[in-house]
Amino acid sequence: MFQKYLFMYRNNFAQLLFFSILMPISIYLFIMVPFSSFVDLSLIGNINFFVWGSVGLMILSTLIMSIFIAYIESGRLLMKDYFASIFVSRITMVDIVGSLILWTTLASFLQFLVSMFIVKGLVPEFYITLIDFLYFILLALSTCFFLSSFWVAVYIALDKSYFTKLIITIFFVLFFSFGLGLFVPALEKYYTIEYIAIINKIPLSSLIQNFQNIVLNKGINFLNLTIVLLLAIFFSFVSVYILERRNIR
Repeated sequence: MFQKYLFMYRNNFAQLLFFSILMPISIYLFIMVPFSSFVDLSLIGNINFFVWGSVGLMILSTLIMSIFIAYIESGRLLMKDYFASIFVSRITMVDIVGSLILWTTLASFLQFLVSMFIVKGLVPEFYITLIDFLYFILLALSTCFFLSSFWVAVYIALDKSYFTKLIITIFFVLFFSFGLGLFVPALEKYYTIEYIAIINKIPLSSLIQNFQNIVLNKGINFLNLTIVLLLAIFFSFVSVYILERRNIR
């Protein structure tokens, strides 16, 4: 199955690369540049907004790529003829879901690396050590795995509800971008105390803070990393369960 994804995207590599490059540049121009004029980071440290916001750029680009691939491939998987052709073979449901999530994770991770490369060009002040880079890679892989398994589960569960998928996707992207401290720090200056207390309990918010802590020279919360990985595994099994139920019907 995984080789099949590689073959299908081989002819679309140029378009995918163009999209992968255009996305972080657009986020920089239409989010980071405007936000730099009013976001105050003095309460979290002596750091340039563009350096701090670069983390948000990389993560948001990764999110969008995971949505893009998961939406296309889950939709293709659930097409009647395509779905039937898979199940006449000896491929197990775990293989099908595992290959889909692995492919989405790989595409998202490559997007993260492309975004990091572009950040180095757009924000010369952005600098991390080799150790920090390895931490970034670890966090990025965990983030990609979580987002991929989550969106695959969502799009498989909402197979026949296009409008619901659209609403959930838009809401999540907006909430992820502007409600979890990605480009606006989770401070009382911008959010209420009650809201900050709520989002601090969300594993994805803590994962974002782990990235930001690296550029702020702070420690990483490995407990949160473990929780995110467990959630990713949970969503993977949810996808398997839904497909099993669909096959029975």
